[in-house]
Amino acid sequence: EGGRSYVEDNQWNLKVDYRLGHGDLGSTQIGLSGQYGSLKYTGGTAGVEDGSHQAYAAHVHGQYGNFDLKTELIRYEMNPPQEPDQDDLFTVMAGYNFPYKVANDATIYTAGLGYTVPVDFGAVSSFQFYYDYTYYDKAPSDWNDSIAHNLGVLTTAGPLYLYTDLVRTKNHPFVTPGDNYGQVLAEGSADWHTTLNLNIGVYF
Repeated sequence: EGGRSYVEDNQWNLKVDYRLGHGDLGSTQIGLSGQYGSLKYTGGTAGVEDGSHQAYAAHVHGQYGNFDLKTELIRYEMNPPQEPDQDDLFTVMAGYNFPYKVANDATIYTAGLGYTVPVDFGAVSSFQFYYDYTYYDKAPSDWNDSIAHNLGVLTTAGPLYLYTDLVRTKNHPFVTPGDNYGQVLAEGSADWHTTLNLNIGVYF
């Protein structure tokens, strides 16, 4: 994309939270966090000034008996170094050696609710049923926002954790097939996708 090349440097992070106890009802954790850093230019035209990136968030985590509630509001901005006449609406990142665009200015809303059912089925000790929602609101009004609905159950058996998810998304990088992958977190599209996800982990 016209020689975009920069690295993160001099990053600072701060997080504060406070836990409120509610006796037998459970507890509520409230927190604020922030991040600031520079984006240093590493190639292309000489004389391009360094840029910056910053993010701010507020979160609430409630544990009430068998219920678990998580909510968070995130606001971020990236101001990367720009070559003359480059589009300043997105930054190029990469994963698994594949580049993709990310909106430079966005607000993210997330919420998740879970309910744990203890059981005694051989090695299986509990099921946690959960629903997670994410809305990724990109600043450009003509871009398609990203949305994710995640309905699933976590099965716990000793050190074995099995997540079974039914995922319904729009502009999600891991659920968008084909050539659209590179722009789902930027311009995006109006297409929805559904997938079944199985994740097995062993913790020790």
